[in-house]
Amino acid sequence: MCKPVRLNIGCGEDIRPGYLNIDPFADGPVLRMEAARLGFTGHSVDEIFSSHMLEHLSKHEVMDVLVEWNRVLKPTGKVEIIVPDLPWCLKQWLRLPEQARWDWALDTIFGLQNHPGGFHKTGFSEDRLHHLLKVAGFQRVEVTTCFDHGMQSIRALASAAAAPHQDSCRVANWIRKWLVFLFYGISRIRIFRTSKRTN
Repeated sequence: MCKPVRLNIGCGEDIRPGYLNIDPFADGPVLRMEAARLGFTGHSVDEIFSSHMLEHLSKHEVMDVLVEWNRVLKPTGKVEIIVPDLPWCLKQWLRLPEQARWDWALDTIFGLQNHPGGFHKTGFSEDRLHHLLKVAGFQRVEVTTCFDHGMQSIRALASAAAAPHQDSCRVANWIRKWLVFLFYGISRIRIFRTSKRTN
């Protein structure tokens, strides 16, 4: 019987037994892969775990990463994601006196910033993470809060979609291109007919 393929993406120092630990910045026995370009075939991964990693991506990269994770997961695959609860972090920062704001409270919002991968580039609320997972094609999305990494965090559990989201995107793009081509062709015919009449 084959062992399940479990990925710990953005592992940092959290090297988990039984997982393929992935982090482009970590030292030690890890795979150095980009989260949006995993070297796995479609529907080949049983589980993805990612703790406090998505906030290190830009808001423009997050959807590409989630779609990629959905691509590699088996139809029975699961994803577990933990990220800082940005609304909570902002409220905690605002509640502190001025002198206390500029250490850990600031780090919860912007990251430790002690190495190239240590910067927070985006943030999440419960509703935002739920929405992004649904748009990326995940099913049965459950979002709760937990205390993790010294702050209130958001924990999402979701199941992979039976049909990869990328396939529907390809079909939509193909239809869009043909509609543009058709519209362009009709416009050219009208221009040609109009010019013939004026001549």
